[in-house]
Amino acid sequence: MRFLLRFRSDADLVRTALDEGANAAEALVLRYQKKAYAIARAAGVRGEAADDVVQEAFLRTFRHLSSLRNPASFGPWFLAIVRNVSKSHHTRS
Repeated sequence: MRFLLRFRSDADLVRTALDEGANAAEALVLRYQKKAYAIARAAGVRGEAADDVVQEAFLRTFRHLSSLRNPASFGPWFLAIVRNVSKSHHTRS
């Protein structure tokens, strides 16, 4: 797994996740989970709700991964999803 994180680009991991699935997807989660959590917290999502927001953002991301036009832009695309899920969390709360 460390090899996937250390030596592969986001674009390569996205393409691999689309073709092979779990290992590359897990590598993307490991690469971005701390940033996603920080964004949710910065958006005002508190406690366990931040975990739920991050999980929902990853679910939405992987559900729609095939619609990502430029795999190299995975990071900004995913983090925008985190921000959107955080905002919608506030409107539901």
